[in-house]
Amino acid sequence: MSESSGPTAPHPTGPPPSWPASWRALGWVVAAASAAYTLSVPLGPALPVPPLAGALLAFLITGAAICGVAAVCPTAKPRQLALLLLPLGLLAAVLQLRASLPPSVAAGLINAALLTFGGILGSAVGGRVEHAGHLVLLAWVASVVDVLSVFVPEGPTAQIIASPEVALPLVTLSWPIFGTGSVEPLIGVGDVTIASVYGAAARATGLRRARLIAGQFAGFVLTFAALVAFERALPALPMLSLGVVVALAPASLRVPAADRKKGFAFAALLTVGVAVRLGTWLWGG
Repeated sequence: MSESSGPTAPHPTGPPPSWPASWRALGWVVAAASAAYTLSVPLGPALPVPPLAGALLAFLITGAAICGVAAVCPTAKPRQLALLLLPLGLLAAVLQLRASLPPSVAAGLINAALLTFGGILGSAVGGRVEHAGHLVLLAWVASVVDVLSVFVPEGPTAQIIASPEVALPLVTLSWPIFGTGSVEPLIGVGDVTIASVYGAAARATGLRRARLIAGQFAGFVLTFAALVAFERALPALPMLSLGVVVALAPASLRVPAADRKKGFAFAALLTVGVAVRLGTWLWGG
């Protein structure tokens, strides 16, 4: 009897059949986001809503686009990382032509490039996750690093925020704020990338797509609430990560026994290190 004729056990971590992912699907999501952005540009100033409600709507639409990319982007194999040259080329073209492009057009092209770039890069990383329980460790580390990046003056995100006219629009998804005539940067490409890491990891370990999307969207809602409450730039990954881990629990919390000691020790040491660095910054050290 050949090996192929016998019964085979189901793969313990394969993606469920109802979770399709393809480059075509990614293209459709990016195209839909671009179409929504194009419609929002003339609609923004015409929609009679208070600025806060308009900002909430813009933020949630942007978050929904990121959730869509994370849900459908296939896992990029190493050789497929060459596809990153496409969004990078588009960004380079926008940078070259920026002076002659209307700001709203430049922002729309940047959005398409960042969604594509973050989706491809994040899927390549997330697709290598072997166990659903690794998600809680991944979320912990990503959140701590994001906090450091935003709050410490020399952090990458802090440096970008300090250059709102030059660097910030090139690495941040922007959207028209409904009820106003402005197009504002809202969510960074790093958040797109990590959302796609979570998407690919959830798919690779057989978790449900609907729960992933719900968790990510809840994370963006929490992020907006925190922005309104504190009225300053904040890291999105702690809220996004919390939403994902809670939505995918209990599987996302079941760290394999072989990885618990080293995984939690590394995350804890990183947290202590970041806390010390934040402390020295806060107290002027």
